[in-house]
Amino acid sequence: MRSLLKQLRRRLNPDRRPFVLGYHRVIDLRIDPWGMAISPRTFEEQVKRIARYARTDLSAFDPAESGFRVFVTFDDGYRDNLENALPILKRHGVPATLFLATGCVGCGREFWWDQLERVFLFPGSLPETLDLEVDGERVVAPLGRDRIYSDADFDQWRHWKAWSPAPTMRHQLYQLLWSILYRASVGHRERLMEALNAWASVDAAARPEYGAVTADEVREMGRDGFSFGCHTVNHISLTRHPRDCLEDEIRRSRETVEEITGKNATLFSYPHGDTGDSDIVEHLRNAGIRYGFSSKPGRIRNQTDPMIIPRNFVGEEDVRKLEKMLP
Repeated sequence: MRSLLKQLRRRLNPDRRPFVLGYHRVIDLRIDPWGMAISPRTFEEQVKRIARYARTDLSAFDPAESGFRVFVTFDDGYRDNLENALPILKRHGVPATLFLATGCVGCGREFWWDQLERVFLFPGSLPETLDLEVDGERVVAPLGRDRIYSDADFDQWRHWKAWSPAPTMRHQLYQLLWSILYRASVGHRERLMEALNAWASVDAAARPEYGAVTADEVREMGRDGFSFGCHTVNHISLTRHPRDCLEDEIRRSRETVEEITGKNATLFSYPHGDTGDSDIVEHLRNAGIRYGFSSKPGRIRNQTDPMIIPRNFVGEEDVRKLEKMLP
C-alpha cells in the first residue's frame, strides 16, 4: 500500500528537473575500498531504467532547458569504461560523457589510490617496519604481525570501506598515506609512491583491470557515443594546491582533451568533488570552462550555479536510490 501511495504522489507531483548521474568504474573487483565500481550486470539494469530519459550527452547540456532528462557521466578514464560500460550504453542507445584525468591517458601506470591499495590491501608480505622519508616528510610505523596478509585475511576484510575504522595496521597505514598523498604536490606524490613501491617490492606497471584508456581508445569511444570533459592532468584537489598550479592543471587538461578529440572541451569535473571557492571558479572560467560538475547529489534547479552542478554518484547498492529520482 505504501508503495502504491508513493507512486501515486510521484505521478501527481512529478519532479521534472533533469539530473546528472556519476560513475567511475564498471567492473567486478575483488576489493573496492572507495565504492567506485559497479558490476556490469547492475550497470545494465540502471541503463535500461534510464534509457528513455538519457538520449543526449553533456555536449548538448543547457541547465536552463526544461523537461526531464538524465545525463550519464564517468570520471577519471579507466579502461573498463571502454570495455564494459560502452557496449552496454550502445546496446541501449545511451550516450555518456567521460571526464579525463589526462596525465593518466596512455601512461601505463595505475592511479595513485590503486597503487596504494595494491601495496597494503592485497595478500602478501611486507617489511616489518615502514620507514620512508621523502622531501623531508617521514613516515615510520611497525606493522607487527600485520606485515603478513594472508588470503584468509584478504577474504575477511575484502568488503572494508576506507571511511570505516581500520581493522589492521595495514588498513591504518592505507588511510594515513591516502590522506598524505591526497594533499601532496604532484612531484611529492610521485616520489612518495615510487619510494613506497620500492619498499613493498611492487611493480608500478598497471594491472590489466586497473589500467587507463589510451588516446586512441578515447577517440574510439568518441566515435561510439562518448563526449569528453576535463578532470585536471594529475587528479589533484583544487582546494589543496597553489593558484599557479591550478591554472596549469586546468589549462593543460583542456588542451590535451581538445588535442585528442579534436573538439572543444568546455566541461569540467572537480577531482575528489572538491569544488572550492570563487577563485577556483574564476580560474575555470578563464580557461574557457563553461560548466563545472561536482560530486554533491541533487537535481538541477533554476538557482543552480552552472560552475557547481550537482551529480548523483551511483554504485552497486544504489538501484533503489535511482528509482526514487525517476518519474
